[in-house]
Amino acid sequence: MQNGYSNKLANQIADDMSAKGGYIFNKSHGYSYAVLCFETAWFKAHYPTYFFKALFNQNKDKAGAINKYILDARYFNVEVSPPNINLSGMNFTVHDDKVLFGLSAISGIGESLSAQIIEERDKNGKFKSFEDLISRIPLSKSAVMALIKSGAIPCKNKKKKLISYLKSQYQALKFSKVQSLPTYKKLEEEWHIDLSKYEIPSTSKRVKYDKEKLLEEYNRLKEEDFNQKQEIRYQKYIEENNKYLEDEQFWEFQTLQVFINDNPFDAAYTFLVPFEDVENGDKCTIVGIIAKVQKKKDKNGKQFAYINIYSSFGLVEGIVWHSTLKEFEDLIKKGQQVAILCKKDSEEKVIVEKIKPYSEWIKYVRKKGAKV
Repeated sequence: MQNGYSNKLANQIADDMSAKGGYIFNKSHGYSYAVLCFETAWFKAHYPTYFFKALFNQNKDKAGAINKYILDARYFNVEVSPPNINLSGMNFTVHDDKVLFGLSAISGIGESLSAQIIEERDKNGKFKSFEDLISRIPLSKSAVMALIKSGAIPCKNKKKKLISYLKSQYQALKFSKVQSLPTYKKLEEEWHIDLSKYEIPSTSKRVKYDKEKLLEEYNRLKEEDFNQKQEIRYQKYIEENNKYLEDEQFWEFQTLQVFINDNPFDAAYTFLVPFEDVENGDKCTIVGIIAKVQKKKDKNGKQFAYINIYSSFGLVEGIVWHSTLKEFEDLIKKGQQVAILCKKDSEEKVIVEKIKPYSEWIKYVRKKGAKV
């Protein structure tokens, strides 16, 4: 107004500045964003493999973002490969014009063991075989299983490789012959040996036995019993380890938290709000495969369930309270592909409110055409 502007115009300018001040940029700020936009677009167009490598590393702790960017990478013909014990670095790298997962991305491996593997490889050369690897690096059973399941140990058949490894870890016991006999009573009652067959002529009134042959028979029976018990022990070991062979189709996701090659939910990302962008306490939709269902009872004796979901945003645990469980029990089964309306409790946990089969949900949102 001191510069000659009318009161009406001054108020209009002030109101406009107040309304637009939250989102407009000055020219220098806008110019910087424009330059950055053009530079990254050029980088993505001309060096897509290195662009996505950098993008993956920037979001390496966000499984949902990695899943989404893997799909984007395919449109640019960028191949993403599982980790490899002889080729991978700590984080994502480029090898043979492919983006290679880093060893630290494998669940159960971590940066410390990854650094140890890389240091040993750089110092003494690549690992020539699986046997060479486990002889040079002190790996725990869980670490070996994670490396196999993630694909980091190259093999034609992961399951056969894992079975072979688990069998090799079985510690067989060796039978040792005894050098002395127990009492004759024990031989008869516990080992059912007919002592009369081992009597030898004697001038005394006391019956004598051929102790050498008795000992031979006793050791034979003991070895038979030992072998039977070892067979039972071995079968028990196999049964206890069968749990590690389950859900082969999910091994890649279990160890990397992403679907590299066959993401069954690639069509869903267009319609989903990223899980990490949802505030705790807000409602959202996630899609995934139910990997585990654990039913329990509350203090009132009503049944509820915990479910593990291999979702498009990583592994999420869902709590299904009694009324919801009762309504959707037919869908809450291991291996079921579902869409879940839920309330976010934390980055790893949700409270389930409604469930639909994924195939029905994707048809519905495609018609609706909106984010959920």
